Amino acid sequence: VEAARRRADRGRSEAEAMLRADVDRLAEAAGRADAERLAAIRAARSALWEADASAEEVRRLREELDECRAQVSAVSGQLAKERSALHGAHSEARAEHMRAVEAHQKRLEADVKAHSDVLGEARSKLLQHERDAGMLEG
Repeated sequence: VEAARRRADRGRSEAEAMLRADVDRLAEAAGRADAERLAAIRAARSALWEADASAEEVRRLREELDECRAQVSAVSGQLAKERSALHGAHSEARAEHMRAVEAHQKRLEADVKAHSDVLGEARSKLLQHERDAGMLEG
């Protein structure tokens, strides 16, 4: 009877040891699962913060891009106006230059004609003078 009781006690002790080992193993697995769950929660929060920060950065960059496009549009319009004004001024200066060249050309032609006329008259007078002198001598 005593031996049976010892065997039963030993069997219970072994069963309790196995149960304790199982409980320890399950507690350890639960601890690892909790740690993994907490790490996953932290990673998810971090990912959400990063996503929010990225979304904010994208929004800011889009606003900056829109501002830059508006500035480019305004500067392009101003450049077009200035280019048009320069083309107008250039055309006006060119036309004025052409008028001045034509006026000088006409004046030069008139001066050449007047000079030719004066030279022709001087030749005629000189020739007439030579004839008159030749007649007097001859």
